Amino acid sequence: MSDRNLWSTTRVVLLTLILVLVLGAACNGGATEEETTPPEEETAVVTAPPVERDDAPSATAEDEPGTGQPEAEPAAPAGEEDASEDDSTDADKGGGAGGGRDMLARYSRAIAENPDDPEAHYSRGLFYESKDNLEAAIADYTRAIELDPDYAWAYNNRGDSYYSLSDYEAAIADYTRTIEIDPEYVWAYYNRGNSYDELGDYEAAIADYTRAIELDPDYAWVYYARGNSYYSLSDHEAAIADYTRAIELDPDYAWAYNNRGTSYDDLGNYEAAIANYTRAIGIDPEYARAYYNRGNSYGDLGDYEAAIADYTRAIEIDREYANAYYFRGWTYVALEDWEAARADSERYIELEPDDPDGYEQRGYTYYRLEDWEAAQADFNRAIELDPQSAYAYFYRARTYARLGDDQAAIDDFTRAIEIEPEDALNYRARADTYARLENFDAALADFTRAIELDPTSARAYNGRAWYAALSDGDLEQALEDANRAIELEPSAGRYDTRGYVYYKRGEYEAALADFDQAIAMGLTFSHYGRGLVYEALGEAEKALAEFELFLESAEPDDQKYIDDARERIEALSSD
Repeated sequence: MSDRNLWSTTRVVLLTLILVLVLGAACNGGATEEETTPPEEETAVVTAPPVERDDAPSATAEDEPGTGQPEAEPAAPAGEEDASEDDSTDADKGGGAGGGRDMLARYSRAIAENPDDPEAHYSRGLFYESKDNLEAAIADYTRAIELDPDYAWAYNNRGDSYYSLSDYEAAIADYTRTIEIDPEYVWAYYNRGNSYDELGDYEAAIADYTRAIELDPDYAWVYYARGNSYYSLSDHEAAIADYTRAIELDPDYAWAYNNRGTSYDDLGNYEAAIANYTRAIGIDPEYARAYYNRGNSYGDLGDYEAAIADYTRAIEIDREYANAYYFRGWTYVALEDWEAARADSERYIELEPDDPDGYEQRGYTYYRLEDWEAAQADFNRAIELDPQSAYAYFYRARTYARLGDDQAAIDDFTRAIEIEPEDALNYRARADTYARLENFDAALADFTRAIELDPTSARAYNGRAWYAALSDGDLEQALEDANRAIELEPSAGRYDTRGYVYYKRGEYEAALADFDQAIAMGLTFSHYGRGLVYEALGEAEKALAEFELFLESAEPDDQKYIDDARERIEALSSD
């Protein structure tokens, strides 16, 4: 995913994958230190797919209409019959390898006959450039300039060759000289603007495009290119205006529709983005990039099936479209189709074997498939490729926790925090791990730091309330935290936590009310909490009934609660 066009801009919108697992919290071993619902496991977020845009092409001298300059194919050398007017085969006209050699021989013969003719060198330079032999083209353009120091076309086209070689400074120097010779040379401004854009000097690019527009206000390419520079400056309204003008001048300009779609996408107007991508596809049904971008916008709208269909069509057009596989994979993750996601991540790795993102994605799918060793191997590889990947450390820590190595998990969470010290999720995850090691002071400190970083995190308030109650900590603060968690996110788990806090405070009626609320919201686990309250009140029959109800619906991850409930049932039954 290092392609220049691909990563020129990345959206800041995050595709949040809220895929909840339930982790068991460790018991502190005391006979009277019961636990209720443990905090939910959280997933890290995945950056949303970047839109893909098309850059403006450079304009060679022959691209300018109405100037009497050479046609798209270099003109035949003086004294030679025009190939387009005879009965030669396509190969003779330059359409095949043999024809290309014949044309080159003609140009070279013309130079041999008149070595001081700048036009002859220029024409051969055009031929070489058309065949992507850029070094040879530059040599011929340079010789043409030596013979005619004011040969503006030769400077312009030598600039194009430097541009194609990514030597943008040299290209700018040649375009600048072209402008000095001919201050009204539209395409020299346009091409210099493209070079400035490649160097990230968008203001200079816009200035050149604007001058080109002043000289020729009716050329779609220039508006399109200026729109790209405005986009790079995040001036999406100006970009849209320029793309719109380009479309008015050329209603079949598929690239302009695609890039206008990316601007609408960045503004959050996904419906308008989809409409533009759809129009681009209507113009060019094989436009893979437009399908990919439309898939992104459908994903932003939560229409994952439509997103997958578009990514799939992009892949059908281009079987090596790495990003289409990658983000189709994440879309399958959103649909919890782990095997399909894994298959896409494997294809992405085949195409981009040195990109850690692919290993992170596949590692995540293995994690969700509970293949902990395979997940760990992929996160290891991701870290080898990118030692600064907080995501890889985060999920390797999760994997260590699943394998029962909580200390290794803490070490990886700590590394993730060192890399991204302002990410509250890392602290919350480490807090849960400290708690499993019964290091409640460290757990509470991490939740406190998470709250400082994100005061709206219901999970952090809920976790701090839960572990304070579990460790017989500050129960007054625990109640305040539980109340705040409910204010932020009134879920069943939040009521269950507050019910447990009330239970630890001896406020049994309030505890029962909260457990009732949690059960009404679908959390049958809270029957366990009601059993604890009734047991504390000495109402054995009610306690037994609640523990039995809990056992009827308990999940495999609740095993230690299952064991505890059975022990309590046995003790209550023997009394």
